[in-house]
Amino acid sequence: MSDKKLGGMTKDQIIKRIGDHVDKLQADGYLRPKPREIAREALEALEVLVADELASTGVIRVPGIVRLARVDKPAGRIGRNPQNGMPMELPAKTAVKATAAGSLVTAVLTRRGTR
Repeated sequence: MSDKKLGGMTKDQIIKRIGDHVDKLQADGYLRPKPREIAREALEALEVLVADELASTGVIRVPGIVRLARVDKPAGRIGRNPQNGMPMELPAKTAVKATAAGSLVTAVLTRRGTR
């Protein structure tokens, strides 16, 4: 596996943080070594990791799956009220933009027979 930069963290750093979280739970006796429990804890650790990285650096890539980026949308954009269709000014907000990894897109399209 390569040690490429992945939006502030390397792939090995992501694996290490998730592994450390699961190992700590096992050592503390909170996690019995059942595959579903380990998978659940790994996903919960990934959720915390992604939230922390988006808050601090604004971007994270989960290798082979997705790139997530924090996007700050300015105030004053014009949108439409869905109930009556009238224009309205939208407030500033922060959103998360997800972009599928190229390898994932290729795999899905190949399986569908599109590529």
